[in-house]
Amino acid sequence: MQGFADRFVMVLDAIIADVAVPVGEIDLLAPAERDRILHEWNDTGYPVGSELLLDGYRRAVATSPDAVAVVFEGVELTYREFV
Repeated sequence: MQGFADRFVMVLDAIIADVAVPVGEIDLLAPAERDRILHEWNDTGYPVGSELLLDGYRRAVATSPDAVAVVFEGVELTYREFV
């Protein structure tokens, strides 16, 4: 409830400061909250290997050429057939 009340006060303060600002343009987040959401919670950085999707496909062709590679409308193709 405290967080809700704090945000409500922020909206009221913003309205008092400039009555011409549309309510939809009033920022509801404190700078620290915005930073946490954008940089901590939304951090998508992770190590990525140098291998490409095509490298895995080529490896599957070489190691399992008769394995099913693609199925579409009941038709199956092996890696050997799909190459």
